[in-house]
Amino acid sequence: MAEPDFQLFSSLRYDPLLTPLSVNAEAWDGEIKHPSPFYMLPYHRDRLLQAAENFGWTVAADLIRGPGGFTHLLKKLTETVDTQSTKPLRIRVLLSKDGTITVEPSPTLDSSKEALYPERLPPPKSASKMKVSPLTGGALELGDGDSVRGDPPIDQPYEVIPDTVKTTPSPYTSYKTTSRDMYTNGRQRVGIKDFTARQEVLLVSDSGEIMEGSLTSVYFWRDGRWTTPNVASGGQIGTTRRWALEKGFCVEGVVKVDSLADGEECWISNGVKGFLFGKINETARPLDKSSLIDVVSSTSNKVVYPAQSTSTEDAQAAADAAYSSFATGERKDHPCLPKAPGHITQLSRHSKKLVLPAVV
Repeated sequence: MAEPDFQLFSSLRYDPLLTPLSVNAEAWDGEIKHPSPFYMLPYHRDRLLQAAENFGWTVAADLIRGPGGFTHLLKKLTETVDTQSTKPLRIRVLLSKDGTITVEPSPTLDSSKEALYPERLPPPKSASKMKVSPLTGGALELGDGDSVRGDPPIDQPYEVIPDTVKTTPSPYTSYKTTSRDMYTNGRQRVGIKDFTARQEVLLVSDSGEIMEGSLTSVYFWRDGRWTTPNVASGGQIGTTRRWALEKGFCVEGVVKVDSLADGEECWISNGVKGFLFGKINETARPLDKSSLIDVVSSTSNKVVYPAQSTSTEDAQAAADAAYSSFATGERKDHPCLPKAPGHITQLSRHSKKLVLPAVV
């Protein structure tokens, strides 16, 4: 049988600030529990184990299973990582089918206890009113930029951008492997240049459900609580996602892409950077002219198909004219477009339809 052309992996954080934090060792097996600079290490082991079992990699799974397997993984880490270093690291742990473990450290940015192990995920501003005892002065409302002790930072939010193309869920989206074209392509489509950019793309399933971010688990405020997409939507069981669920910071649910609002506050998280504040930015998504065929009247709400001739070229020319109108703010007419005063008022990025003023 041919060897698979991929490896399993998990990315975690090495950081000396984690060593004194008892919360970082809560999930360790009792007999080997001790302070550790490796962020949520048992969850990373479990993620690799679940993936190995899913793909039928028996040898690899047995090597990291149980207390002995955990000790084996920890030994591999400490053989490669200088645990006396005062600098944080991103550590990529790769697992091959034959059980070979490869450890790849690289620099990463500083973080804080509040970002790695927050006391809560603060609700969005629209739901952030706090009430205190009348004995201490009645109601208190949090202002912009205010926070509660233990909250993760909310300055410099990440720009979180829904993908323009849908992704079909598969074992390669449910488990973390080196077969990652769907994530790389999504980042490229929305214009994310490199891994240092404070930007993330949201993968969207064929049924229009948010799956996850390309590098993160995601959380959206729904029905008065933070909601992370169901695993059934096609995304992974992320390490920080699992921790947030266990702590009661969020619940699982279906989050449809068409429920997102531009500027909506959200949280994203991963095993290297912890929990990061974000805002949905739909306007950052590049427009796909090939999909701009339907034109909608904003008052009649009826679809007006611009290709009123039988020519595909005319239909595309109409789409190009509409696209140019939206991009430049200067009205571009075309015989296949409805005649309308003014400029295009809105672009629905989920339906890929242009919304025009009333047809006259």
